[in-house]
Amino acid sequence: MPFALLDAPSPFLHQERLGSEAVYEILAEDDEIVTVEVVRAPGLPCGTHVRLLADAARAMERSYLR
Repeated sequence: MPFALLDAPSPFLHQERLGSEAVYEILAEDDEIVTVEVVRAPGLPCGTHVRLLADAARAMERSYLR
């Protein structure tokens, strides 16, 4: 069963770790995998698609694009 990340008010996930910031846009989700697109993240080109475990995506902050 999906975690309904797509149904939340903001389609963006935000994470700050070790002095760096990453922002991802949620594209799709299923039971255990969430596909996101990089808005900005160290070492990853904008537009890169990344697959995350749903639990990891749920642990990130919901965010409006900054």
